[in-house]
Amino acid sequence: DMTSGSVIEANDMFERLFGYSKEEVVNRPVAELNLWAHPERRDELVDELHRTGAIENLEAVFLNTDGHEIHVLISGRVVEVQGKQMVVSTIRDISLRKQAENELRRNRQRLHDLQRLAGLATWSYDVQSGDVTWSDEAFTLVGRTPNEGVPSQE
Repeated sequence: DMTSGSVIEANDMFERLFGYSKEEVVNRPVAELNLWAHPERRDELVDELHRTGAIENLEAVFLNTDGHEIHVLISGRVVEVQGKQMVVSTIRDISLRKQAENELRRNRQRLHDLQRLAGLATWSYDVQSGDVTWSDEAFTLVGRTPNEGVPSQE
């Protein structure tokens, strides 16, 4: 309910994901549930809903009742139901995706560090576009700066 901020309905997945029973959330203001690890993100969501009537794929971190963090993607629309402004929203758990992104970031940093320490470099060639990409270490090894770009075939 946009006016009161109260939850009107929650599905079974909400209960499984966040640890609250339906009875604990229905007719209770969302702000009282302490779902948001960073409450300022909730303020952004509410402001955007008031301003445009919709929110698309807002990333946020929620907290389960046991305290563990859940990375989510929230989308929602303001709709009128029986003369009241309501928000219909979906919340998707993207925790596994965030974990994979973080692992990829760590692995890229490890590769960068190892290349620098070993004096090795990597490059790639995209057959379709003809684009060549060099690692930072490749530039260092040949005495070029990344600003100069990859040398042409000529």
